[in-house]
Amino acid sequence: MANALQCPKCGSQQVALQPVGTSDVLPTTTGSESLLIALDGNVECLSCGNVWKPVDQIEQALEDQAQADALDFDKRKESFYTEVEAGHLSQARRLVPKEARFIFKRSGLRATYTYLKSLDQELYKFKRTYWLIGVTVVLLVTGGLVYACS
Repeated sequence: MANALQCPKCGSQQVALQPVGTSDVLPTTTGSESLLIALDGNVECLSCGNVWKPVDQIEQALEDQAQADALDFDKRKESFYTEVEAGHLSQARRLVPKEARFIFKRSGLRATYTYLKSLDQELYKFKRTYWLIGVTVVLLVTGGLVYACS
């Protein structure tokens, strides 16, 4: 589920809500009431014990996305590659280039990485092919001019 609360430390979706003004811990549900409670209170991860404020997490995600969008495609893609290859998957999720978000939403992080790498390989082949064609044309034109002048 894309909108589920997730622990920023371990990535677990097994979290409990701690509403403001009470010590009760409510298990999360998919209902909007629990999300509203979570935005006002703290959330505790049931897997690792981490406690955080979802508002801070949302603000950080928006700031990270704004920074990622400010970079051009190649820089965002390279930052994404670096984070995936280093194993920093939560940071990599924030750096998915906007041109590849549809794949990320459908198939996940690894599929996005594979897709972008395959695009790089195809682009390299395309550039190499047209570079060779360009060199061939220049050589033919030069050869034709030399022949015509002699």
